[in-house]
Amino acid sequence: MNPLVQSASGLSRRLRDFRAAREGNVILLFSLTLVPMLLFVGAALDYTRAAADQVALQSAVDATALSLAREPPSTPLATLQSRANALFAGNYQGDPLALEPLVLSINGEQLNLSASKSLPTSLMTLAGISSLTVGAKTQVAFVTMKLEVAMALDNTGSMSQNGKMSALKSASNALVSTLQQATSGPNVVKISVVPFNTQVNIGTGNASASWLRYDTT
Repeated sequence: MNPLVQSASGLSRRLRDFRAAREGNVILLFSLTLVPMLLFVGAALDYTRAAADQVALQSAVDATALSLAREPPSTPLATLQSRANALFAGNYQGDPLALEPLVLSINGEQLNLSASKSLPTSLMTLAGISSLTVGAKTQVAFVTMKLEVAMALDNTGSMSQNGKMSALKSASNALVSTLQQATSGPNVVKISVVPFNTQVNIGTGNASASWLRYDTT
């Protein structure tokens, strides 16, 4: 027999034997599915870690925003940003590495705060995904506390001595200015002035009012 024909026949028989062989199929199939399995497991681990970090971010952002909402709306943005950074650092329970700077903005009576972070992946790098970005944001309204203040001012004769009346006026104006700067709108702070004296001029029109008492007791 021609050696070439014999060689071709042997090769054909070996190919038929290889096709019919069933030994080692499990190893072959496992090898083919190993990479997808690793990607699936890695994705599950990375996304679980990202979800946990997102919860920690959201909790810290919410707590920080609620604390800032107690500040007067007139507080400078730079001051609020500095306080936000300090509050967030104390509230955030996750890894501070790879944290982006906090983004703070004011829109009227609304305070907006957001945070984000880039997490490096583990096995997902096999699919070309080297990091995952997680973030959290919140919006709160400034707490508007209405305040009513009554100033009882002594205007008796002794206040005319030693510059007492001038000092009283200066202190009263300073208090009104401080309260005015802390307000966020009209009707937030109401101030009444009560003269402290031995007598009060209520006007002749109230001479017969039922709430007046003339008896000495």
